Amino acid sequence: MKKLMIIASLLAVACNDIEPIDIEAPKREINTQALTQYKADLNKRPITMGMLYNWGKEAGAILMNTPDSLDVIVVKNNYNAIDEMLQNDLRNVQQKKATKVLLGIDFSEATTTDTTKLTKQANDALAIAKANGFNGVSVEFPQESSDYFSKVAFDAVLSAIVANKGNLLFAVENMYGEYGLTSEEKPIDKANWVIFRKKDNELLRSFTDQAEKWKTLRYLPSTDFTEEGLDDGYSDSTNFNPDGKNGRYPRTVDIVNWKADNRAGVALYHIEKDYYNLSGKTTSKTLRGIIHKVQQQK
Repeated sequence: MKKLMIIASLLAVACNDIEPIDIEAPKREINTQALTQYKADLNKRPITMGMLYNWGKEAGAILMNTPDSLDVIVVKNNYNAIDEMLQNDLRNVQQKKATKVLLGIDFSEATTTDTTKLTKQANDALAIAKANGFNGVSVEFPQESSDYFSKVAFDAVLSAIVANKGNLLFAVENMYGEYGLTSEEKPIDKANWVIFRKKDNELLRSFTDQAEKWKTLRYLPSTDFTEEGLDDGYSDSTNFNPDGKNGRYPRTVDIVNWKADNRAGVALYHIEKDYYNLSGKTTSKTLRGIIHKVQQQK
């Protein structure tokens, strides 16, 4: 019996003496050549643009975690102190996925009408974009008029950006006024895209009205992943969805189907929102679906 206990003890020691096995997780290959060719000229087809907040501060806010076929990312904040990790993230998504990355310049909550201060803010952001290798800039103006809304100051901002941007891409969010009938060249003429953003927008008609005001420019309607009413759809939509709320498609679906002569794709705000939410309504899944639909359009 004693011998049996000794043998059992030795076997137990032998079983516990297991050497760790290195397991290499399979790496997903990115087809950089195909992506580079596909994204070579974004003026020839509809694009998908994603507005990303909290860059580097959460899993969904890493540029390399965005879908390969996303054409343009606008980094909306957290770019004033770009460390090595963020710099590598920017370089990798540009070089491996050929994604164009713009730096967002935010005047949506301006608290001054001082032209000098506002143009300095624009030029400082432009300097950051150039110093860190961004592909361009996107300037966002307020959605609504206020005491701090100054057409003169914002005109100066646009002029400063156009004068100093060089070959950088240029987008304008919530351009104010309308193009008009004059043939005189304006700073907005240099914009690659104009984007319309309105909080909790319930009407497709609002896109149509804005697109008409800027019909000479490439226009992007937008929606926001943080809005609670996305499933409510657009109240003036003529597309019937038997399975949808009130017979409507979600805004993330109908916005892709909306049409205008100068429509150039779609813009999506807060693409980092609940990126890895396991509820089934993930931003990632919805975003990829939108990209796929836009890719099929001409």
